Amino acid sequence: LQGDEYLAHINQEFVWQVTATDNLKVESLQLEVNNLPVALDKNALARFTPDVVGDLTAVAIATDTAGNTAQTTVIVKVIDPNSPEFNDPDAPEINLDLSNLVEGVITETQSIMGTVDDSNLDYYVLEVTPINGDGEWLEIHRGTNSVVSGVIGEIDPSLLLNDSYQLRLRAMESKIIRYQKRRSRLLSNANTSSRRSWSG
Repeated sequence: LQGDEYLAHINQEFVWQVTATDNLKVESLQLEVNNLPVALDKNALARFTPDVVGDLTAVAIATDTAGNTAQTTVIVKVIDPNSPEFNDPDAPEINLDLSNLVEGVITETQSIMGTVDDSNLDYYVLEVTPINGDGEWLEIHRGTNSVVSGVIGEIDPSLLLNDSYQLRLRAMESKIIRYQKRRSRLLSNANTSSRRSWSG
């Protein structure tokens, strides 16, 4: 299942694709939604039409020819776009403040300052990706409470390879009223092999 979060509309068809790789051979693929099996076609596509608002838990299961299994889980948020709750005109206020990062270089665990403020906040996430990487973002912190000009998370460079990274802050309102992204503007230091540097 691609991604870690999805948005679907009530009474409208939603399509998943289940993929897997294995050093032997993938024998079978399965998909369950809220613990109920959902059929996959020959292209491993599944079609599902939600009829209630709320969260759906989708679990994809892959089995190889040796009988080994692996699975991944994603959450699908089902909304009713005609609901008054959906029509909130105010998006979350989000901002990253990286003034405490000296020359944009991190050598030890560092607090990330900023603002994530909304009366309907569902959650926010901090993510990183290598500047010259494949574009895949790694979540390093998730919060559910509003923060105004304070600590919104931490970065531990010991969990990352030495490289230059982009840092991204995303916020999601409850009921999926609005979704917003913000990338930081950070400095890089390619000559410091023992440090992690950041750019945007």
